[in-house]
Amino acid sequence: MNSQGRILMFFTIFLSLIIFQSLSPAKAQITLDPSPSPAPDLYYPDASDNPSPLCKTICDKTSNPSFCMKTLMSDKRTSQAKDVLSLAKIALDLGSKDSTRTRDQINSLIRGAKEPFKAALKECVNQYSSTAGCFRSALAEVEQGDYKTANYDVSVITDNTGLCMTAMAKAKARIASVSKAIQDTECFSNIGVVVTEILDK
Repeated sequence: MNSQGRILMFFTIFLSLIIFQSLSPAKAQITLDPSPSPAPDLYYPDASDNPSPLCKTICDKTSNPSFCMKTLMSDKRTSQAKDVLSLAKIALDLGSKDSTRTRDQINSLIRGAKEPFKAALKECVNQYSSTAGCFRSALAEVEQGDYKTANYDVSVITDNTGLCMTAMAKAKARIASVSKAIQDTECFSNIGVVVTEILDK
């Protein structure tokens, strides 16, 4: 092969590489779990070997007793809880902290998202800001003895998570970590409903 032929061959290879790179797919939209750094997990080693009788009595009334037991028994304050009021304060505090972490986690996904995913994530951030506020309000109301209002505040949390799920569904955004967080939030809400109903009797 003469020198002109070799130059033509190298030029053809170089041009092919440039065309291939230009046709590479752009960064994908967020339709699957982007695996963000998860919020700190509330679940610590299984506490079922030494469950609190009070905690078990409360958790048996919830929609997910296993979640309730693992979550409440993971907090060292639970072993010192002597009554439903003490346990209610712990549960509402954990719910507030968990929803705040979830809000921050979802907010971290917005920067790399494109529409319509970005709008859905923003809606979820707004709803989780409201959710954290509901838990905080309920905690303050329980401390003041206003159990009926506290019960209302935790019961409407599922409205917030429902709006978040609707926004995600409309955008066809499937993010496993967000779906799991919503399930956990609804479990926290249910625990709050149970303890405030007991206190209000």
